[in-house]
Amino acid sequence: MRVATLVSLSLTPLHISDGLRGWDGLTEQVPAQGHAILFGRSIAAELPADVDPRLSLMVMDVCGAPALVARVVKDYLANGVRPVVAVLGGAGKSGSLSLAAARESGAAKTIAVVPHTGEQQLLEHAGLADQVVLADARDPLALAEAVTKPGDLPTSPWSA
Repeated sequence: MRVATLVSLSLTPLHISDGLRGWDGLTEQVPAQGHAILFGRSIAAELPADVDPRLSLMVMDVCGAPALVARVVKDYLANGVRPVVAVLGGAGKSGSLSLAAARESGAAKTIAVVPHTGEQQLLEHAGLADQVVLADARDPLALAEAVTKPGDLPTSPWSA
C-alpha cells in the first residue's frame, strides 16, 4: 500500500535508504526508497491504485491551503466579519483552490494577485476571483499599490 502524508516533511522523520540514486537533480519530485515515521495525529491518505501516484501527489500537495482558507473565513464570519481574501499566486493550483474555498465559505470579496498578463486573463475568464490584480508579489511597494484594499486574512496560502 502506498500512502501520502498531508503534513510538512519538515515535521516528518524520514529515513532514505537508497542515497537518492534515482534522482537526476533536475526535477522537483525526488524518487527515493525509504520510510517515514508517522505519529497518531499525522494525517495520511492511501494513494488510489488506479491513479498515477504523481497525479495523486499533485492533488494532495495543495489540499491543506483551501481547507485553511475556508476555516479562517468561517472564523471571521463567526465573529461578524465578512473578510476580503487576497491570494498571491491566485492562478496556481493552491491559489485557485483557495480562491474557490474563500468564495464558497462566504468571503465578501476575493482578490487574486498574479505576476503575468496571461494568468490575469485566464483568471478573469474563469471568474474565480472578484478582482484580478497584476503585480509582482516580490515587490512590496508595487503590491501595496496594486491591491488598494488589503485582504483581511493573515494566513496561508499567501494573503496580502
